[in-house]
Parts: sequence; C-alpha cells; structure tokens
Amino acid sequence: MTDSDKQEIFFKAYEKCGRPEVAAREAGISPTSHYRWLKNSDYAIRFRELEQRTPKAPARERDYARHRLSNRERRRPLLRTFLDHYKALGAGLPKTRRLILAAKNANLSLLQVRRWLKLDPELQKEFTNLCLELEQSAQSVLLNAYKKGRTIHEAAKEAGVCWTRHYWWLKTDSKYKRDFEAACEYLRVNPPPPRTYQKSGRPKGLGSRPIPIHRGTEIIGYKLSRLGTRPDGSRGPIRKQLLGVTERQAWEQMLKDVEGDRPLHGPLRDGPPPSIDSILNPQPRSPERLKTVPPRNGKRTRHGDGYSIIRGRCSVALLWWDAQGEPHRKNIGQVSDEEADRLGKELVKPIRERVIQAQALAKSRYRETLKKALQPSLFGTATSQFPDRAKWLRVEMKKRDWSKHDIQRLGGPSYHTIQKILDGRPVYGNSLETLARTLSKKLAEVIEKDIPET
Repeated sequence: MTDSDKQEIFFKAYEKCGRPEVAAREAGISPTSHYRWLKNSDYAIRFRELEQRTPKAPARERDYARHRLSNRERRRPLLRTFLDHYKALGAGLPKTRRLILAAKNANLSLLQVRRWLKLDPELQKEFTNLCLELEQSAQSVLLNAYKKGRTIHEAAKEAGVCWTRHYWWLKTDSKYKRDFEAACEYLRVNPPPPRTYQKSGRPKGLGSRPIPIHRGTEIIGYKLSRLGTRPDGSRGPIRKQLLGVTERQAWEQMLKDVEGDRPLHGPLRDGPPPSIDSILNPQPRSPERLKTVPPRNGKRTRHGDGYSIIRGRCSVALLWWDAQGEPHRKNIGQVSDEEADRLGKELVKPIRERVIQAQALAKSRYRETLKKALQPSLFGTATSQFPDRAKWLRVEMKKRDWSKHDIQRLGGPSYHTIQKILDGRPVYGNSLETLARTLSKKLAEVIEKDIPET
C-alpha cells in the first residue's frame, strides 16, 4: 500500500471523526506521519479544505477530564471499603497496624491507599476525621483504665497505643491534658486499692518464658530464648524454635540446656534447677505469709566477720574475701541462717588469724623504721646541734610576728632552710648572712655576728 492509498483512507476517517489521532489509527499509520505529510503543499491544501468542512471534535482536555472522573469513580468504592474496615477495627489496635489490616482486607496496598486519598480531597477529609475520632476514643479508654488504678503502660496497652503517645498528647492536646489532670485529682481523692505484685517462680538465669508460635488460632510450637555460651566462646542470647511440642516439653528442653550450660551468676550457677511443676504452677504468696518468710531470694545479708550470705531460690551461698582481697564464693545448699553463720565463721577464721599476724608484723616493721629514723644521720645526731640558734630565731620571729614563709617572701632564705635552723640543724653558704639582712628590715638591725654559733 502506497502513501497515496494511506492518505485517502486517512481523509475518509478524518471526515467521520474529526480527530487526526483517531483517523491515523484507522489508516494504520502513526500520527507523526500525518504531520510529516503536512510539509507537502498538495497534501496540506487538501487537508485544510477538509478541516474547514469537517465539524471540530471535543477538546482533548475534556476527554482527559472525563477519564480522570471515571478513575475517581472507580476508586471510590474501594476506598469506601477501606474506610469501613478501618473503622471496624476500632481503637484496640495501633494506628499502623489498623492501616495495614484495613488495606489488606480491602485488597489494596498501603501505597495505593495513600496515593488515592491524596487524589480525592473529600475522602481524605473523611479519613482524617475518622482518625481523630478513633484517637479520641483511645484517649478515653486510656483515661478510664488509668482511673481504675492501671499504670500508664498498662492503660496504653489496653487502649491500643504506645505509652509514648500519652506524653505526646500531654504536650500537643490541651483538652487531653485537662482530662488527665482531672483523672489524677480523682485518684488522689479516691485512691485505688493496693495492688498485689507476684513475681514469676522462675529463678534468675533460666531464660524467658517460652513464646508460643501461632498459625492462625492454633499453637504449633514455642520459641526459647536464654543467655548461654556461643560456639565462639562468647556469652550472648541463644534462640531456638521447637515445633510440635507442648509448653511442658519446651520447659523441659530449656532446663536441659541450662543444666548443660550453667549461667555465670545467680542461684542456678551452683544450685539445682527448679522442678517443672513449680514453674508451670507457681504458688502465690499471701500477705500474711509475706510477713513471716525469710528475706527474699537473691538478697545479700552482710556480716561484720568478713563474709556475706546470699540467699538464692534453690540454695544459699557464702561470699568472702581472702587476705589479698580476692573474692571467693561457695554454695552450701539449703541451710538455715544459724548453720550459714557457723560455716561462714569457720571459713573466715584462718583468714582473720593471718590478717592479725600480718597487722602485727606491719606494726613491728613500723617501729623498726621509726627507730632507724632517730639514729645518727649525715648531719650528726638526731638531737638538736644548734639549740641556741634555734631559740634565738624563734624569739626574733615572734617579735616581728613573722612566719618562715614571710622571711622567704621578704628575700630571705627558703622556708626549708628556716625550718632547718628552727630544728637546730646546720645550714651552709651565706644563709645566715641573708637571714640577718632580712631580719634588719623590721625593728633593730641584725648582723651575722649577732646570730649564735651554737
């Protein structure tokens, strides 16, 4: 088919539709071919005549507007479904989790939802109001839980928000701040009953409680996590997954692992591991029993005899220090306080005897050192060699109300030299001449001959 045939087909199609793009598509050519043919004068004259006879088609922009309108109408039902699911989830879940689940239930991606909401201001405003309504609902749930005596963390978890959101609301929402202050005043007037805290029956070093692995509503296994020795010899968290086991079997595996790789601290380092029944069914302590039970496990009771008693959940240990200050620890099992005291005194008795001997030896060495210091030295005897000179200088310093540092500041000998004179020791050089010249600066004149020679 030649270009002339294609041009004839194009002219017939253009006469019907009035749009060059549609006519080019029906003629099987590209629209650029039409614009290239317009450079030919014969083709251009014929096309201008045909363009004047043919009525104009609707503007291209109007078609695009209708296309956009159809896309918006197509997106709206999907966004409505997303908003319905988002509202049905309520305030019991965090906001991000609600967004993901609502988009998944509406068969949309979260990126699609965000893009479409930007293109539809009306639904964007409706979504913003819905988020504000759910946030106010979460605030009311948190405040009601707080009034019942819950902590901030517990109340936030019940409201489905992070506990940091509470403090963000206090900074940004004045109404929430007033409501929270009213809740605090309510708790001050009507304090909740005291709470009974109960710790788990697991001793330190056993690891965290096995975490169930869910598949839907069914538990298919448990995750174990504890601190242990890695293959490279370092200590760190060791995690393991057990599938197709019960909670009891998971605990049994945890106890086997701990028994093969003991912790470095805590009662399980030397003591026996607890039983499975005591872990699965811990016995709560009653308030009456709490008053009579011995000090809680893990508490150190210090004694003045050089040792300490550490009570563990499964055993009692003694901690003491030797004469060199090195700590030692020994597990003595489940014994009474009296027995622990007796064993502790037996352990530290030889250490105390060695300490007493060392102290006596140190005292004797100190006496010998002091005796040697009083023996004759390089300057003669340890007694004063120039007592008259020392007495004369004290009298002169007292007359002038001077100290040895004042003499040094006024240009005399150093205070070390003055101290030697006051101690009756000899001095050398022109120290005595300098001393006489300095003493002459106040009161009567002093010459070197005035200073006693003994």
